[in-house]
Amino acid sequence: MKYSIAGLIMLIAVFSGCSQEEPATAAPEPEAKAPLEEPNYEIPMRNFAPTQAGPYALQPMFEEEISDGHYNIKVTGPEFKAVRFWLGTENRSNSMVVKAVLENDYQHGHLKIPENLPADYALWIEVEAPDGEMHVATTPLKQAQ
Repeated sequence: MKYSIAGLIMLIAVFSGCSQEEPATAAPEPEAKAPLEEPNYEIPMRNFAPTQAGPYALQPMFEEEISDGHYNIKVTGPEFKAVRFWLGTENRSNSMVVKAVLENDYQHGHLKIPENLPADYALWIEVEAPDGEMHVATTPLKQAQ
């Protein structure tokens, strides 16, 4: 049996699955979905009266209610090493002193609030400068007007 070369090539093409390729088409674009809305976790903050500790301007704030014990202090001024605060009197007797941590753009800390807060208690704030010098300020425990 005698085959021509053209016939042989055609036979090989048929059995090897060769076919004429069609131009590629782009896959359909998936439907654009609206971006998911991020939940709003912002906690309302209220201000205490602003105060000054040496070269530091302080804006003490509280979250929700004063009695919840979530306190924030915005510190403006030169670099500082630490911020500490407490409720009570200047001498810190019977007070829990908290070292604040940076959260967003303010210093944050939690205090346990006594059920019957003595009338002479205030919020005391201590800012430690990089050289170790302490600057202390106070503000009354009531929302600023």
